[in-house]
Amino acid sequence: MKASNDLIKKFGVDKIIHGLIGMLILAVCVVASVFLFGVSFLSVLGGMVLGTVFAWLAGKWKESKDDDPDTADIRATVRGALLADAVILLVWIVFRLIL
Repeated sequence: MKASNDLIKKFGVDKIIHGLIGMLILAVCVVASVFLFGVSFLSVLGGMVLGTVFAWLAGKWKESKDDDPDTADIRATVRGALLADAVILLVWIVFRLIL
């Protein structure tokens, strides 16, 4: 509990929510890509690239609607997507080494 409180104090609730939305957008794109094209590295990589681009576009669009646009919110959204990219790649590599 203390770790989550420290994280919220350091970054703020808004930046954390932006990061989580970036992760969600990326996850939806990867899952859709896998369902459409099968479980191959190119399919997963394509979903990751599209998800990161869509997260960036969603962040830009959302901030364009605000009265006071904040580029840090866009960076937080993309960082969330990039964190999900890193986790997906790590899991992919580990499973390929095991199997």
